[in-house]
Amino acid sequence: MSKIKLSETFIKDRVKLALTEDLYPSGDITSNLLKKNKIITAKIVSNQKAIVAGLLFTKHTFNQVDKKIKFISKKKDGSSVKKNSVIAIIKGKASSILVAERVALNF
Repeated sequence: MSKIKLSETFIKDRVKLALTEDLYPSGDITSNLLKKNKIITAKIVSNQKAIVAGLLFTKHTFNQVDKKIKFISKKKDGSSVKKNSVIAIIKGKASSILVAERVALNF
């Protein structure tokens, strides 16, 4: 099986388009409910047995929303995971993580 290597530019462009679509025209109104500078740790956890895919898209989504967000992959694309496996850990401003999370999880 051949592997397709996507360029970083391609990934960043697709992420930008997805964020624009998700946030237009009103932005993320739910993040306004949070304290502006509250720092949190969030996890991406599998809800079933799966194959991990799209981590670079996910990482770039958080990075485009807030460059200070730390994205720590715990699994690699192509790896098998069981239900409740931690795939990634995200640390940063709660409001920034909330803005990015819908698009990131879609990837």
